[in-house]
Amino acid sequence: MKPVRQKNVIEIQPSRLLGLFLCATHLSALTAVIDCALQYPLCWILTVPLLWNWIRARSLHAVLTDRNAIARVEWGADGAWTLIERRGRQISARPVERNFVAPWMTLLSFTCQTGCRRRHIILLADNSDADQVRRLRVRLRLSGSDRSH
Repeated sequence: MKPVRQKNVIEIQPSRLLGLFLCATHLSALTAVIDCALQYPLCWILTVPLLWNWIRARSLHAVLTDRNAIARVEWGADGAWTLIERRGRQISARPVERNFVAPWMTLLSFTCQTGCRRRHIILLADNSDADQVRRLRVRLRLSGSDRSH
């Protein structure tokens, strides 16, 4: 068992499951836009932002090639959270009140202490250490920052 004062670390790896999920949801949205565009030609405008969002979400959350992708999350007993981006930048953050915590997926939202935009992390079975994610879920449930259920 880990000492209480030791930092917990989750290394985030590329996720095939998340890539497939993003592909399925964006393809179904694209199908709906194309179907709508056949009747209302102005709907074709929606394809560009939809495709851009698909590429951005894939590089930021699934394959982690974006330089702003979160590659590591650290938290300690003192309540300090640190997000480390792929490019090496460290961000002090705190979790927001509502996170989604389930055995199959953990979705975390953070507000940054330095004034940057809100950051989101998606943890699945294939992109993180199961033991560390279990510790994280327990901590979130005990601290009350998981109000999604």
